[in-house]
Amino acid sequence: GFTSTHRNLSIICCSQSFFDVPPSVRRMSNIYVLWKTKDMDSMKTIGRRCGLKKEELYHLIKTYLKNAHDTLWIDCTKQSPYPLSPNYFPDTLVYR
Repeated sequence: GFTSTHRNLSIICCSQSFFDVPPSVRRMSNIYVLWKTKDMDSMKTIGRRCGLKKEELYHLIKTYLKNAHDTLWIDCTKQSPYPLSPNYFPDTLVYR
């Protein structure tokens, strides 16, 4: 946490399971990249931690994650211009 905030670094942590990432790292994260998964219970929990309602997240997944390589970027940074973006193309902004 200190290094990313005081040394002007962006740190990327990749994991196939959200819950295998230590809680301290999850709390310090502000951008999440989700891929479609069959485990909708874990997706519901991730969405809730990012401020999305279950129905809202399910709609986003169904609408924008059509194949295995599609992603949904959730940016929890304050005043982010693109808080939700499929495949991180700002021109395909879901909503502000």
